[in-house]
Amino acid sequence: MPAETEALAIAGVNPKTRECTFIARRHPDDVMEALEEGLIVVPVTAEKARWAYGEVIDDLEALMK
Repeated sequence: MPAETEALAIAGVNPKTRECTFIARRHPDDVMEALEEGLIVVPVTAEKARWAYGEVIDDLEALMK
């Protein structure tokens, strides 16, 4: 679980290619935008979101840890 002071974010993963193509703050508007684009929304820390962008994510559960 992220620390209280750690920035919260989301990563949007394309379900077909498994590539992370969207990162944003964990805000309802941003979550809805990712869902409307057909992406899998994964809650992550800001640091993991920056790392994941552009990467192929094989294990979504590992990304959340």
